[in-house]
Amino acid sequence: MLSYMADHAAFGLSARAFLRTNLLLHAANGVLLYALARRLSGRRTWPAIAAVLFLVHPVQVESVAWVSQRKTLLAATFTLAALHAWVSRARDVDGGRRHALAALLAFVLALASKSVAVVVPFLLLLLDLCFGHGEPRRLRLRRMVPFAVAAAACAALALASQGPGHAGGRVAAFHGGGPGATAATMLPVLARYLGLLAWPAGLSAWYSPAVRTGPDAAVLASAALAAALAAFGFALLRRRRDLFFWYATFFVGLLPVSQVVPIVTLMNDRYLYFPMLGAAPFVAAAAFGGASDAVLLRSARGRGALAAAAVGVLALGLAAHARTGAWRDGLTLWTDAVAKEPCGYAFDKLGATYLSLGRAAEAEAACLRAREVEPAYVDALNCVGIARAQRGDLDGAGRAFDELLAARPDDEAARRNREKLDGIRRGGGAN
Repeated sequence: MLSYMADHAAFGLSARAFLRTNLLLHAANGVLLYALARRLSGRRTWPAIAAVLFLVHPVQVESVAWVSQRKTLLAATFTLAALHAWVSRARDVDGGRRHALAALLAFVLALASKSVAVVVPFLLLLLDLCFGHGEPRRLRLRRMVPFAVAAAACAALALASQGPGHAGGRVAAFHGGGPGATAATMLPVLARYLGLLAWPAGLSAWYSPAVRTGPDAAVLASAALAAALAAFGFALLRRRRDLFFWYATFFVGLLPVSQVVPIVTLMNDRYLYFPMLGAAPFVAAAAFGGASDAVLLRSARGRGALAAAAVGVLALGLAAHARTGAWRDGLTLWTDAVAKEPCGYAFDKLGATYLSLGRAAEAEAACLRAREVEPAYVDALNCVGIARAQRGDLDGAGRAFDELLAARPDDEAARRNREKLDGIRRGGGAN
């Protein structure tokens, strides 16, 4: 919120200014990631490839183009700052107390940006495990105490403030009715995330993964994939801890959005921003870490591999540029979403966008379409009622609000709209 205030004080309500700050933060995160990979590896080439991959991958568009995701970008900035300070602490011959304090301060600032940063203590432990000097486990854990306290405080605050009673992102119950059903639901989501990283086609502002209550073919296949990933990670831990750090960072970054604590949305592009801090360096290091910088830059084979990487990165950059077109305005965004995820929520948001543009007939059609594709999605009836009222169909508007209130009597928005409608009728505005 302070960063928004600074933008507003300097540039007013210029959307370009707010977006420019997001772009600068994203670029800074790429630089910080490059510097971290270079410090840990002593290399230049593959860290540069990793940073560019992190910056231009199409899944990053949502976090940058949506100004509301400033929190994600800032949390990543301070997280990377904490990791840098922790590396400096480990290399400080004087014990590194001031670097440890700097890491703690950066961590608190990351938590103040977004609660997803609660994973930072795990990343610091990973740094010690993969790049440390064999310190006793008890010492490593003791150093984590202030970080654990800060993380616990942030988690408690987030659980309270994000609850359903405050219209937050947390839901009261597990998707599907229990932890087992949620796990069955999220395993295919993990597989889908990996697919989007490898082939980022079909990106959307909204996803509606199927909520599963038990194992089916997709769940079993995804479980087998997860088991293979775990086995691969264990092998890396034993043989290539430098690679394991980045590999594990990807999965640690997914933890806050893996429904361990149930949240409203099951899947989003922005949920991959933190995991990309691990995925991009892992891919680059796995592909190019086996040869020295000199070999990569001077040998014909190395230059050929780098040229192939450049083509791949360019293709991703062009795909990201194309994806930004969907974020031009609400109409382009939700038109794109309903084409890819034709669900009740996406059609409802498209209808609300039409309402904001004064296109009541199209708004009603979109919201009625939401009920067709998802009959249980009663939220769209509020938009239907408003659209009908704007077109002068007060009786039809009343029926829409009444149907919504019958299904959900505590819907305050529908109740207020019904009262406004009654006021219009009493004032003689009814047909």
